[in-house]
Amino acid sequence: AMRGGRDRSEVFAAVTSATANLARSMRRLLASLTPPVGTAGELVSVLGIDQPLACVIIRVANAGSAAEAVEYLPTLNQVRRVIDAAAARTSAKSLADEARNAFVEFETLALDLGGDQRGFESLVSELSEQGVRRVEMQHRRQTYRGNAHLWGVNARAMMMLCVLNQSTVGGKFDMAAVLGLVGAVVRRPSRPIALSSRTRVPGQDRGAPVVRPPEPSERLQLLTEFSTIDPSAVVDLEGLGSGHAGVQGIELQHFAFRPHEAETLYLLRQAPQCLTIADAPYFSIAPFVSWPTELMHIDLAVPAGVSLPASARAAMFCNRDDPRGAQTFEQVDAVPLAETVAVDLDASEIRPAQELPRLPELFASVLQSQGWQGTRFDFYRLRVPFPVLHSVLRMMVDSRG
Repeated sequence: AMRGGRDRSEVFAAVTSATANLARSMRRLLASLTPPVGTAGELVSVLGIDQPLACVIIRVANAGSAAEAVEYLPTLNQVRRVIDAAAARTSAKSLADEARNAFVEFETLALDLGGDQRGFESLVSELSEQGVRRVEMQHRRQTYRGNAHLWGVNARAMMMLCVLNQSTVGGKFDMAAVLGLVGAVVRRPSRPIALSSRTRVPGQDRGAPVVRPPEPSERLQLLTEFSTIDPSAVVDLEGLGSGHAGVQGIELQHFAFRPHEAETLYLLRQAPQCLTIADAPYFSIAPFVSWPTELMHIDLAVPAGVSLPASARAAMFCNRDDPRGAQTFEQVDAVPLAETVAVDLDASEIRPAQELPRLPELFASVLQSQGWQGTRFDFYRLRVPFPVLHSVLRMMVDSRG
């Protein structure tokens, strides 16, 4: 058994070794059967097990990593039963013993490190760079439901659309960004609800985020054409007190709280000349997940040809002690994120999204308001189901310089 004092790399090496041994021994055992088994259909035919179980067993036997094996891992009892059934049908007893021993090694390590299978799966997901998607989704979905109850608010989708275009002032980029809530419900109408936005000085990633007071032209605007909420329910906050430089807030009053009255809200923020082209090694968008939501949808549009599509990447950051501290993007605050960035190059229109039925119309409206019609963009999109509340989701793409 492994005890205290082991670092992450040592634990991960032990997990990787035990998982690889189990997969290899299962693969060899199945190949020794008559007829040899290499597919789920063959496994069903030879051992008479259910098709769903056969599918995941084959996946585990052919896994290339610990995370992949855990992604499809059935219960430990199911793995044991399949190994025992295959061992009873093979003439290669040495391979049967090898598989049984590998399973004992794997089970012992899993229970020692995780306490039970669920704890072990969480550990493997944490140790893996992108996590185990099945495990992450399971816990994120459960967390969303809990937070929706505890905080009394939830939304079908939260979105951010950020459009950058070259400014009429040479060497600068202008920005127009939309923050939106779709299907938002407040179950505790007495609780004050607010959305906030920060003006960040571009390129400042180390230490505390550097923000500046918003210019008058950057004030948040309610897009009434696309929002269902009554404009009288929105109060623009001039500021949030000392220590909140660069922060704007929108307080929502009389927000609907019945599910069938769920509201949609879109806010526009403009930031002219927010970025100097020569000082922009990358383009970045990093919304803070302030609501329990079923989906975070992020779109970044930059002028066609100014970015490097192959460099597009995403990360999620959480800081337990100071949620806003995640906006410093420290590696110690990074948590697993399996979702990847989708790319759509040299296009004049944004791709639709099922949860945001008016997105193409909204994008066209933003272009019109800025006088950017006819501009062609490279689009970068990140969609994260059930994002962690009070996390920061960051999408980045490098500039061509």
